[in-house]
Amino acid sequence: MRPLVCVLSVGMMSEAIMEQVRQMELPADFILHELPLNDESDLPPSLNNADVFLSSGYRAKHVMDKTNKPVISIKINTYDILVALSNAIQFDENPVIILYENDYSRLNQIRNVLSVNPLQDSYNELKNLENIILKHKRSGRRSIIGSGLACSLAEKHGMMHTFVYSQESIRNYIQTASDLAESIHNKMKSYRQMSSVINNANRGIVFTDSSGIISVCNPVAETIFQIDEQQAVGRNILDLFSKNELDWILGIKETEINILAAINGKEYLFSAIPILHGEELVNMLLFIDDVRSIQKADRHIRENLMNQGFTAKHHFHHYTSRNPDFQKQIETAKKFSKTDESIVIYGETGHAFIAVNCSAINTNLLESELFGYDEGAFTGAKKGGKKGLFEMAHLGTIFLDEIGDMDLSLQSKLLRVIQEKEVMHVGGTKMILFDTRVIAASNRNLWELVEQKEFREDLYYRLNILELNIMPLRERTEDIYPLFNSFLVETAPQIISLLNAYAPEIESLLSSYPWPGNVRELKNFTKMLIASLDSQYNAKEIYGLMHEIIGNKFKRHHSDAVIEKAAIPNVRGILADHRVSETQRILKALEDAKGNQTEAAKLLGISRVTLWRKIKNMENISL
Repeated sequence: MRPLVCVLSVGMMSEAIMEQVRQMELPADFILHELPLNDESDLPPSLNNADVFLSSGYRAKHVMDKTNKPVISIKINTYDILVALSNAIQFDENPVIILYENDYSRLNQIRNVLSVNPLQDSYNELKNLENIILKHKRSGRRSIIGSGLACSLAEKHGMMHTFVYSQESIRNYIQTASDLAESIHNKMKSYRQMSSVINNANRGIVFTDSSGIISVCNPVAETIFQIDEQQAVGRNILDLFSKNELDWILGIKETEINILAAINGKEYLFSAIPILHGEELVNMLLFIDDVRSIQKADRHIRENLMNQGFTAKHHFHHYTSRNPDFQKQIETAKKFSKTDESIVIYGETGHAFIAVNCSAINTNLLESELFGYDEGAFTGAKKGGKKGLFEMAHLGTIFLDEIGDMDLSLQSKLLRVIQEKEVMHVGGTKMILFDTRVIAASNRNLWELVEQKEFREDLYYRLNILELNIMPLRERTEDIYPLFNSFLVETAPQIISLLNAYAPEIESLLSSYPWPGNVRELKNFTKMLIASLDSQYNAKEIYGLMHEIIGNKFKRHHSDAVIEKAAIPNVRGILADHRVSETQRILKALEDAKGNQTEAAKLLGISRVTLWRKIKNMENISL
């Protein structure tokens, strides 16, 4: 449905407007309703769907008194008078300009410009217009300039007449009316959509101004307060309560605030959202929910979550390997997964298994995360408390990473929780039952920690029912290149095909580094590689950049600890060979390019800036 403009006019003005409408491309539709000359009655109901009314002079004033919708009144301007006078004086040097309510006051200026002396007259009521025309006819005047009404009456009494409104003015007012109708139509459409959402919502919605005066009250809110919208609108929200439970809402300037209050014997949750203009409160949006409905929905969600369990992000089919030993570890893990027994996973950090990192959280926070807490348990505790991870993992699995770093005092509490399969919130008084399998991981030997009195022996035996050892990446070098490609698929798949020509070199390069950070470090290396690429690159440049990053890693981590972890013997020799070969390549490229660094960089497959940096660093390289 398109926007609608209703033209309310008669005779000559009606014809002039509709003729222009037919010649224009407009976003709104126009309909004509011709009012009788003496009609003072109300507008017919059929016009209620109009977005804007368009009229002029007396008719415009009459319409404004009969509707609360926008009425655009076509006004007379200087251009209109000039054009009308120029046309009228061709057959009468002394026309009479008759206008409604003296709506033009610049006639003296026009007299001087055109060297004519037209007479001006006006009318305030429609019944006087005909008498004014007859008066001028009796005085010897032969023609008038005026509105469509005036021209029609002049023609009735045998006088010549000139229509005062120009085509240009009419077109401008038509365009204005059309644009306004489109704007109003779109706003009303949005309003109707919003009203539909508000009225069909299954929760109470009330909208007030800064002082609490209600402007919107949807059907659900009407039922809650046992009042209809007409009775609610204009009243203060506080008047709807037997006690002023909600007197706080008018003073808040924060984010959403929730409070429970009783209305007509039922408990409701009131959520107040302040709408601010700068620091000033301008409106308040209030959502009202039946507490019983909230509890029912909560039970439904909990039941669904319990039925679904926690959704795993990684599955066994995500883990593949070319290494036979690691393949056996994967198969062992699959068998372990079918049991409900506790599992301890041994391996270095940097593998993709994280749920709760026991080394990254201090003891007090870790306790509250694992076991949950009640409201007021400690300073900063969340209102209403918080469920612990054991409680949330009911009928599922909880993964405790780096458990060897857990504080001894917390180990004691963890042992009791695992043995009894019940947990008490920090600051709580009630036991909460759960059924959760525990998988623990450590990069340290837990038995050695037991012997050093840093890990409880009873907890060790409680956890270490099934044991799984994860091979470090340096011991399965055949997996490095496939993993690197899989990370490229995630971050920059467009360069994979480029690197196929350098696949053997890249695999050898990646395998030469011990990867002390394991899979995580390899993934971070891939991200760094992509981030370091220039906007224009080729395969040789990418390989050269990889060589540079790996070389920097060797230099940065060239310690005994890293050397001992290396997959290839004689890491010192590898590092030396790497450095020498790079230096030799640079010198050879400079020789071939006859000292031209730009050409040498092209030969090496690196940028000129990178080559300059390498030349500057060559003197600092210790072979």
